[in-house]
Amino acid sequence: MFLGEFKHALDAKGRAIIPSKFRDEIGEQKLVVMPGPDKNLVVYTEKDFQQFAADFLERSSGTADYRGLRRFIASNAERLELDKQGRILLSAKLRNYAGLEKDIVVNGNLTNFEIWDLNRWEGERNFGDAEVFAKIVEEMDIRI
Repeated sequence: MFLGEFKHALDAKGRAIIPSKFRDEIGEQKLVVMPGPDKNLVVYTEKDFQQFAADFLERSSGTADYRGLRRFIASNAERLELDKQGRILLSAKLRNYAGLEKDIVVNGNLTNFEIWDLNRWEGERNFGDAEVFAKIVEEMDIRI
């Protein structure tokens, strides 16, 4: 399970350090990186991406939106490996999509993790005060 928030910087080649806690979870698996719906990047282990893909295909509706989303994910997702220093090389296409230039945040999202531009993350991560958080939890009928 991927938990926590880690601030890093891309190097000149576009490599992102993956936190050591996440590397422990990843082990020897390859990763699949895809564009996220919030102008971020979503990173799965290959095993978890296969589950994501199976769940996605189960929901097949045959609509133009479904076909377009399927094409978008499949044509933009990339299979990557960690190098010996625990980094992944993000392509220019993925970096451009998420607006990643230098300062980034790698944050856990339970079964996957995300990579965000630091400034965008700062705006997204604020759920407001405890009352706002509690209201969202109640509306979604989540037990914490």
